[in-house]
Amino acid sequence: MILLSLEPLGVLNTAGVQEVLPTIDGFAFADYDEMSEAVELIETANGTPNAVIYAPRTKAQINRLKDTTGQPLQAPPFWGELATLSTNQVPVNITQGASSNTSLAFVGDFSQMFVGVRQDLNLQFDRTGGEALERFQLRIRMTARWDVALARPSHFCVVKGIQQ
Repeated sequence: MILLSLEPLGVLNTAGVQEVLPTIDGFAFADYDEMSEAVELIETANGTPNAVIYAPRTKAQINRLKDTTGQPLQAPPFWGELATLSTNQVPVNITQGASSNTSLAFVGDFSQMFVGVRQDLNLQFDRTGGEALERFQLRIRMTARWDVALARPSHFCVVKGIQQ
């Protein structure tokens, strides 16, 4: 049974979502270990992770991983099975221990995420008010009421404390 809250929780605040927190003050990627651990936790819960969502900064950090000879680090097979999606909607200024510049990565089976739409997108246009008409200005207001729910929260994992 899915219990809905009066306030949107998102993945991060949903009870039962797993997490990987490598160190108290955060970490910088040196390899794929933290992502592999997230995949392992999801698979142990009988999930099949299919995507990871993270900040562009995290994507760049992973893309710049190098081996001991300075060559690009070859990604393990599980990485190729995940859709990798970056968005600036993932913050990079989270306080984790003594660090104030950490970020998150969301690994999961996104087929287990449901999007509920209570009110469709509503657009309102207004050319009145002040000098809007003379200045060829248009005010636009968009509203919508949506939320997400996870059918199986244990099929999601948040990797916390990612530093640059």
